[in-house]
Amino acid sequence: MHNCKHRTPRRRGVRRGLCKKCKSAQAKRWRGSAKGAAWCLKYGREWRRKNVYNMPEPTRVCPAMCECCGRPPNGRGTLHLDHVKNPKKFRGWLCSSCNRAIGYLGDSVAGVMKAVAYLRRQA
Repeated sequence: MHNCKHRTPRRRGVRRGLCKKCKSAQAKRWRGSAKGAAWCLKYGREWRRKNVYNMPEPTRVCPAMCECCGRPPNGRGTLHLDHVKNPKKFRGWLCSSCNRAIGYLGDSVAGVMKAVAYLRRQA
């Protein structure tokens, strides 16, 4: 039985679970175990990228800097694999901010050009 001072409250029909802090500690211990490390190796980022997200294969190695803004990666500290949606084709390596920005602008040159026109109009 989990016995900490900060458990999640009991809800009707649901067993009392681990609090966020203890769940995180439990996951860290599991990843450090032999079984957890083997699972992470087998079903880690590369496996998910290929089998779950169905991403294209990158045509070049991941650089140290974002190919769009030229800055080091932000967020989790890794660059994101950018791709064309249809057909699935590798485009480049982007930091979190550039990847989101291009996505918000519709993943198209037209969307980026509209944003450029807006910025020039306001300057």
